[in-house]
Amino acid sequence: MPIPADNLKIDRSFVSQMQAGNRNYQVVSTIIALSNQLGLAVIAEGIETPQQLQWLQELGCEFG
Repeated sequence: MPIPADNLKIDRSFVSQMQAGNRNYQVVSTIIALSNQLGLAVIAEGIETPQQLQWLQELGCEFG
């Protein structure tokens, strides 16, 4: 049974609190990995710093 969605959205609350290796970083990493397994696009909300953008790109986030 297909999932009735085309993408997964990462809430800004996770993105804004990302630090290398912390829990939110791991949650974001897991959401991106899950979306890849399901063939869904990933959209990150609330990207505010170049560091957040870099981490998201390194993790494979497609859209922000």
